[in-house]
Amino acid sequence: MQKIQKALYRIGSFILRNLQYILWFAFYFSVSYWLFSKNKILSKTWDIIILLVLYAVSIAIALLFGERILKFINGVRPVETKQEKEYIFPLFQEVYRSAKEVNPKLPKMKPYIIDTMAINACAIGSHTIAITKGAIDTFSEEELQGIILHEIAHIRNGDTKADLINKVGNGFVTVFMLFFNLFFQTLDFLFMDLDDEDTKHFSGLIRTFFFLLRQCINMTLYVLLFIGNIILSGNIRKNELRADKFAFKMGYGEGLKNALYLIQKLTLSDNMSLTEKMTRLHPRTSKRIAQLERLLDKEQRA
Repeated sequence: MQKIQKALYRIGSFILRNLQYILWFAFYFSVSYWLFSKNKILSKTWDIIILLVLYAVSIAIALLFGERILKFINGVRPVETKQEKEYIFPLFQEVYRSAKEVNPKLPKMKPYIIDTMAINACAIGSHTIAITKGAIDTFSEEELQGIILHEIAHIRNGDTKADLINKVGNGFVTVFMLFFNLFFQTLDFLFMDLDDEDTKHFSGLIRTFFFLLRQCINMTLYVLLFIGNIILSGNIRKNELRADKFAFKMGYGEGLKNALYLIQKLTLSDNMSLTEKMTRLHPRTSKRIAQLERLLDKEQRA
């Protein structure tokens, strides 16, 4: 009974942390169903069943193979050289052991490297912490550990799984968009054969209608995806602040704060357009620093 309660608590916590993801995913399903049911071939019940099966298969593929796919896309490689192993493994293992003591069910994780001088790190799937060469060369050991623990927190909180599920939803809308484009382009091509003197006027009207309909669908889906990006980016920003808090609780707040100060210094400008601000995936660096400073000050006063 206690195990069931813990499992329900974890599921409930995941839903509350990623409510915007789940609501948007449900919306994607509704849009996909609307597009799918337009074929009028099957009953509504079968439309829903087929779409649910397709979604379930896609989610399973994303959760089983998504990590490998994203590692390949992002150019992630193992820690290979002796120098890299002697430096990164001890730092990573110390941080991972600390997190594992607090969260015994934390999955096995390994550090990886991305060969770019951009200063960044990311968590992928359930087992991968990828650090760029730029971050390794720029941060001190304490700062790098703060960054690593921040990324471990994303896996611990289920943020990476929610991201994979969201990308499945995006993928479905994209597939439908491509399908409808192909469908209408095919019809447009077929009506080109009707351009003789008797049918030229009729075919021109039909082709114009299909063109306008295709543009309406494209515009509608573009607007929906844009709104979705705004909503989901807000969820992602909250997850970033939550991961910073976890790093602080584990005793690496000072290192993470110093790393963020360095990132702020190296960033040329935080000025963005309104659209960029609405869809940015990270909170302002100054906001993250301020949160950590409040937590550190409170800890010192206690």
